[in-house]
Amino acid sequence: MTARPPFHLAFTVRDVPEAKDFYVNLIGCTAGAESPDWIVLDFFGHKVSAYRHPRADRLAAGQPIHDDDISSRHFGAILDEPAFNALAERLTAAGVEFITRPQRLDAGRRGEQLIMFLRDPSGNALEFNCLAHAETLFHPE
Repeated sequence: MTARPPFHLAFTVRDVPEAKDFYVNLIGCTAGAESPDWIVLDFFGHKVSAYRHPRADRLAAGQPIHDDDISSRHFGAILDEPAFNALAERLTAAGVEFITRPQRLDAGRRGEQLIMFLRDPSGNALEFNCLAHAETLFHPE
């Protein structure tokens, strides 16, 4: 896989210190610049920014702030197997509730992968994967 430029993603949270604790201490991000209303994070080499939104508590309850579908809007990272397993162990030990518990899908097939799906404290959905065949990133079938 060729090196790609980092992406940037901004999303809303209900509480910046709570988001910082989750993303730094559980997910393993590094905190960058921050204020009481936002924080920039190094998310596996990519820039993500979490912004406090006055109605973001609705996200945690599964209610959209706008018209977007919280059940399908998500982001995450493709990790190697040791990093995936370490993150899964850290999240499990912390008692994080998974939408999809860490598991292997399609064992022995071209689309084989490890996957886990969870929400941050503000209700933002995260998906982490580990692909058995890196070349299937953009063409899983």
